[in-house]
Amino acid sequence: LHPSHPCQLQAKAKAFTKRHPPDIVLYFDRLDTASRTDFGDLPLLRIGMLQESVGRLDLALRALQLAGLRDPRNGLTLQRLGFLWLRAGDAERAAAEFTRALRVDPARWASCMGLGLAAESRGDPGTARLHYDEALAMQPRSPELLAYSARAFLELGELDRARDQARASLAAAPSDAARLVWGDVLARSGGYADALEAYHLVLDGAGAYLRLGEQAMARRDYPAAT
Repeated sequence: LHPSHPCQLQAKAKAFTKRHPPDIVLYFDRLDTASRTDFGDLPLLRIGMLQESVGRLDLALRALQLAGLRDPRNGLTLQRLGFLWLRAGDAERAAAEFTRALRVDPARWASCMGLGLAAESRGDPGTARLHYDEALAMQPRSPELLAYSARAFLELGELDRARDQARASLAAAPSDAARLVWGDVLARSGGYADALEAYHLVLDGAGAYLRLGEQAMARRDYPAAT
């Protein structure tokens, strides 16, 4: 998809889905088949991106599943499908797609990261850390990946490693994920005032105090948590 097209295509998709609620994915698939022209998986990838942009995860998933059937060797399609399953709350299916993507192309570091996110969502920070380490071996300066790695170390109780990764993430690019995990590191260290300042860069007042309380509970500082 050309960089200049997404906004225009998103507007067209919103207008179309508002007027025509039936399943646009199947409609397009039938249209493409009827044309007797083999465009591979590209049309379905475009439909998937459009449907995701307008919040229709069900149709986006359907489009990418069809695209994966058309070209099961396209690692990017499988990787995108994995992240869509994560958004839909299905960590098991997400992990299966990331694993398939890595079988096609072992150099897909984002699929390793996706496996880490899936493991975190299952409450398994140890496995998540291993996947993040694999991804960092390929992409050592990804701010997002460094932040996720810091979060996994924090949940494993390795505060010093978490601090190092969070600092590296902030140095690479001060993202919201990095600021939040840095606040978590500060809170777990007992620096509640500094943690709250970091949270306020991302969260509203209530959200910042709630997250601070959760971190105080994690370190069993019950007076501070209340």
